[in-house]
Amino acid sequence: MSKQKKLYVYDYNMHEIINKRVLVYWNLHKNVWSIKCKNTGIVIGYSKVIYLKNCKFKVSSSGRKRVLLEKRKNVHAMVEGTVCYNKPSYDLNYNGFTYNPYKYDSFVDKDSLEPIYEAETTILTFFPQKSKRRPLTIYGVRR
Repeated sequence: MSKQKKLYVYDYNMHEIINKRVLVYWNLHKNVWSIKCKNTGIVIGYSKVIYLKNCKFKVSSSGRKRVLLEKRKNVHAMVEGTVCYNKPSYDLNYNGFTYNPYKYDSFVDKDSLEPIYEAETTILTFFPQKSKRRPLTIYGVRR
């Protein structure tokens, strides 16, 4: 059985993953978003930008506890959603969302710090900068 090569989403035809339900998380080693098929649990690609609709923000409480105990990051927070091909409308009122396991037990709105569990649409992006912090941004329209 041949091993399927994981591709960067922007390097191949998006139609292969459009309308698939996926789990997306930040890959600390590759500095991109990893895209995992929800049904199989297999990573199917990577991207610096991905558009999702009908999103749920998930944080594993046991994974978060492990981060707090070990003071070392692991994959325990992700966004579940359906991949969109077209960019969501910029006419919508987007909020910035963030997650920090040392401060919050869920994703939160960057401005109000209210917990976020669902969003109509999200844009997961990466803006490379020279800072040591990874400049991750999640924008979304709340339900």
